[in-house]
Amino acid sequence: MNPIPFFYQGSLIIGIPVIVILFYYSRKNRNNLFLAISLLNIWYALLINNLNQSLQILEFPYLIRTGSISVFLFFPFLYLYARGAFYPNVFFKKADLLWFLPLTIYLIDLGPFFLSDSNYKIAVFQERLKDAAFASKIGEGWIKLVGFEILLRYLSGVLFLIFQINIICKYWKTHSIQKKPENRIVFWHILILTVTYGLLVFPGIFGVLLHLSWYNISFVGINLSLSLTITAFFLLFSPRILYGFLPFSIVQGMDDLKNYRAEKPVITESTKESKNRYEDEKIAELIAKIEDYVNKNQVFLDQNYTIYSLSTDIGVPVYQLSPLINNYYDETYSTWINQFRVRYFMELCKDPLYKELTLEALAKESGFSNRTTFINSFKKITGTTPSAYLKQGLK
Repeated sequence: MNPIPFFYQGSLIIGIPVIVILFYYSRKNRNNLFLAISLLNIWYALLINNLNQSLQILEFPYLIRTGSISVFLFFPFLYLYARGAFYPNVFFKKADLLWFLPLTIYLIDLGPFFLSDSNYKIAVFQERLKDAAFASKIGEGWIKLVGFEILLRYLSGVLFLIFQINIICKYWKTHSIQKKPENRIVFWHILILTVTYGLLVFPGIFGVLLHLSWYNISFVGINLSLSLTITAFFLLFSPRILYGFLPFSIVQGMDDLKNYRAEKPVITESTKESKNRYEDEKIAELIAKIEDYVNKNQVFLDQNYTIYSLSTDIGVPVYQLSPLINNYYDETYSTWINQFRVRYFMELCKDPLYKELTLEALAKESGFSNRTTFINSFKKITGTTPSAYLKQGLK
């Protein structure tokens, strides 16, 4: 039994949640939008490739040759993703529209074919499918140069890879930021994706020019599948890639934070004094801003208040905020925000107005969504249960 078709289908299935996750997180880290669009085009190209190989493409004549459109798109969007990761302040420039010039040429060339009758498309493409290397024999455009479309595809792919590799090498030589443990996984994700995309270009050039038998739609399908499964692997084992590179000031500050671990931070005024121990003023300012906002606005009383809500309110991107909280407090966001709620609960217990309320009611007043989370959080933070705490005389 040939396992390749199952690999295709598995990649198509896995690719859907991967792309959805990237689109979702693009709301907080806009650079994910480029990667999501790039992988969406990889997914579509794989779908068309699969239909070509199974001959089912003839049942959907309006999809014939549309896979090449995706091929012209996933390279530029990968480059924009990599550039945006290394240089967060650069998102999209007017000059970037030039990257889509090869696609424009292709659409103009194949325009008459795309607008032609379905029966004509089927008749022409049936002849192409008889040859395993049909991908190198596009001839439906009005530009009658032999192999023009394929040459255009590979030249544009090579151009993008040159820019992609250049930006990776340049950043590797001039910056040490991605070598930090916090950023290394993001760098490797970009590098491995670049290699995978490269396998769609360089072997293809030799395969087309030398008419190599191994270069066929199966080979292309395998490489397209790899791009989706690799990103799925990274998301599964290291969702850290969703946040991109941490800015230099934050990573540098984290090095100092990791060298200093006092007692688990207590939410008191003394916390402000401890901030002066850190050399990085940027970190101290962010921590002060976060704590001041949370304390003054008591946002922790909202059961649905997430790290994304805090990110929006204080104007600090999630990709900075999440690792900052994790490293400074040595806690996840959920555990960290629950410290505020536990403290608030302890204050409520001292207030005569709330003495008649049950533990569950007090927990909800403090911002906890359910009794189990409340008890577990209270015990983790204080070392005792809420009931035991009350029995000890609210000490």
